[in-house]
Amino acid sequence: MPTCPAFDPLGPYVSSVVSYIECQGLTIGEAGYRALGPGSAFGMALTGLLTIYVALIGYRLLLGSAVMVRDSVVTAVKLGLVLALATQWSAYRVLVFDVVTQVPEAAATGLSGTAGIASNGNSGIATRVDRANAAIADAISTKTKAMATSATAPAPSSPNAPTAVNPPAAPGMDSLQWSSGVLSVTALAGLLSVRIIAALLLALGPAFIAAALFDATRGLFVGWLRVLAATFLGALAVPVVLNLELAVFEPQVLAVRDLAGGTQDIGALPVQLLGTAVFFAFVLIAVLAAMARAGLAFRLPERSLQDTLRLPKQPGVPLLPAPSLAFAGVAADGMPSRAQQLASAAQAQDWREARMAQQVQSAQRAASLRDEAGNIGTGRGSPNLPLGQEGRRSAPRKSSAATRRDDLT
Repeated sequence: MPTCPAFDPLGPYVSSVVSYIECQGLTIGEAGYRALGPGSAFGMALTGLLTIYVALIGYRLLLGSAVMVRDSVVTAVKLGLVLALATQWSAYRVLVFDVVTQVPEAAATGLSGTAGIASNGNSGIATRVDRANAAIADAISTKTKAMATSATAPAPSSPNAPTAVNPPAAPGMDSLQWSSGVLSVTALAGLLSVRIIAALLLALGPAFIAAALFDATRGLFVGWLRVLAATFLGALAVPVVLNLELAVFEPQVLAVRDLAGGTQDIGALPVQLLGTAVFFAFVLIAVLAAMARAGLAFRLPERSLQDTLRLPKQPGVPLLPAPSLAFAGVAADGMPSRAQQLASAAQAQDWREARMAQQVQSAQRAASLRDEAGNIGTGRGSPNLPLGQEGRRSAPRKSSAATRRDDLT
């Protein structure tokens, strides 16, 4: 595990906070996983859960429950993933940890570079923010000194004029200070919020992965995946938004600093700078909300009981209705009882037998119709009709024209 350096309060503020929190987040994620790994109390509990899970499968087979090939494959894959991700740090690091912590930053850097926006990762963004704040502080200091010098300089006509105790403040300095503060808060909140949430989820990963074994706790695993997906998307979107903001913010800061060092008025630039910072703060909030909504929309495929019991449809053979969930032993407010499960298995078996019998009868009926059609087509006739009477109308005509024609004849 990496050893994080101590936080330096006298160094560049945003860079120091971002580097320290990111290092601590990686440490927390790895240390939390190792604390829940093999040899710990949770590791022994996980071994017991796996034993119970395999025993339940064996009891289902002993009680006559039908296990389909698809269910067997899904169960084997589930056990393999739980064992690999919850007990092996090397597999968990490659498949989950590195994907959540490293891929979003690299993808955001490539995306920003493709769009022509300068970007070199989260540390580079933090450095650029500190430079912008330093330029704003330099502009404020320069303008304040210039205003103080002009206020305290004696007038030529009155050499004994009194010195001003409180020189007038430079216009627009409050807006510059606010813009610097909003930029720092936006960068820290955007970069570190998703990092801290991801670190906590990665540290508790084995517990949520083990919850995928049973139906009653699978919702915890799905929720864990959803929040991880939301943090992944947020960590990808935040650097892009901050790079776009700095691409607009930095030229404004340089213009303010150049004007503050001369005799020209800085005009409305401080207010515009504050507007840029506030605007992108709201944009970042909207982007994080959108990424959270997209990540929380993740769903695992669920197979209903009707899809499990329904056989493939054959041409010309009607399907029997599958047993309803009410009779299948699935309670609306909890897990089904053992009696309900046995009744559901028996009903499902009866339904399958009836379905197969219906298919056999339908096949026999179709074969009989084909034989009769073949006899008529070859001219051999049907044994139930007199010779030469095949194909003649056996029912009287019902149309009015046919009735009048018959009356005339």
